Order: sequence, then structure tokens, then C-alpha cells
Amino acid sequence: CNSLGQWQKSGSACPGGMAVCYLGSCVTCSPNALGCSGLQPQQCDSTGTGWSNVGSACVSQACVNGACQGTCAPGTTQCGGAMVQTCDASGSWQSGVSCASGEVCDLGTCTAGCYVAGVYEAANAVNSSNPCQTCQPGTSTSAWTTLGDGTTCLPGEVCKAGTCVAQCYIGSTFETAGQVNPGNACQTCQPNASTTTWSNADGSPCTGGMCSGGACHPLLTLASGPRE
Repeated sequence: CNSLGQWQKSGSACPGGMAVCYLGSCVTCSPNALGCSGLQPQQCDSTGTGWSNVGSACVSQACVNGACQGTCAPGTTQCGGAMVQTCDASGSWQSGVSCASGEVCDLGTCTAGCYVAGVYEAANAVNSSNPCQTCQPGTSTSAWTTLGDGTTCLPGEVCKAGTCVAQCYIGSTFETAGQVNPGNACQTCQPNASTTTWSNADGSPCTGGMCSGGACHPLLTLASGPRE
């Protein structure tokens, strides 16, 4: 301060590394000032020569002016229904982008899937209680979708009215296991072999013969009379 009571520069600007002017001197930081390094509260020492950590880093809050504040860590995300929420610099949740049709919010990200009874299920996931139900986000993101009749569920079984059964679904018609093909007595429904086509019933008797290769073959008979 000069003789007229006015402030005037008394030297060069504070150089890098000593960027703060405090009480007329260049220091690294204002003595005893509070600040943050990311989520870690810090305090400048009494000489203004450096920062030191104060307490533990903020876990689910923001670090503001050397103290943990707010309700979340800045930059983190969470789900608010079908909307992604982002934590702002002050440690407050802000509404973000609503998930598109066929998507749900999971772990702070919009993704194709379903939320059934409060549990996230990925697209095409199978209901562990009913293999004839899967997650089909295009149909519903809040409930299982029942698969159509004839869809393969467990090995050797197909879906019928939402239930897995050991039957065949041939030509849009359900056939019970062992049912004979009306057009070929040497073919039957054998779910373990195929649930979509008739299977050959080799070795089964047919009219005047025995089944082989899906066809009825006459039985060979010995000619009567004495042998020579």
C-alpha cells in the first residue's frame, strides 16, 4: 500500500507452484484453507506450503470445501425407475435420461431386459420356474412372456399353453408320445427322437409284416413240404 493509501503491485505475479498470494506473499495454498482432491477432503498447512489429507475420502457423498456433503458421489449413477439418475458436483441426484422402449435401468445403465418381481432378467433369459416363459423386452419389460405352442423347452419337450410337455408338435397339432402316424403305421411320436416330426418305429409289427426304415415289410415264410 503506497503513501496515498492505494494498492499497487510490488513485484511479479506468483510463479507456478506458488500460485496463491496470501498476506502479500506467494504461497502454494492459503494457510489452513480447506479443499478437496477428488473425493478426499484436504487442508492447507499453516505455512501455506502444501495440502494434506483430512479424514477419509468420501464414499457416498461429494467433497465440497474440505468436507463430505450431499447424498452421493459425483459422477456416479443409479436407477430411478426406468430413468438413469446422475450425481452432480454437489452430491445431489439429478434426473437423467429415460430408458427407451424395451429397456430397463440396471446398475445405472439402460439395457434391454426385464424387471420381474424386482429382479433384473437379461433379454431371452428363461424363467427358472417355467421354461416356457422368457424375458422378451419387446413384448414386456415387467413380466415373463409365454412362448408359443410347439416351442422347444426342455430336451424332448415342447411348450403347450405355457407348459412344457413330453409331446410332439407336428403340422400345428399336438401328438402324445407313442401316437401312431395316421398315414404310416410304421411311424410314431417319439419326443426323445424328435418333437417336430414322426419317427420310424422300426421293429414294430404292421399288417402282414414288420416295420423297418419307416415302412412295412412282409414276413418271409418257408415253403411247406418235405425237404429233399
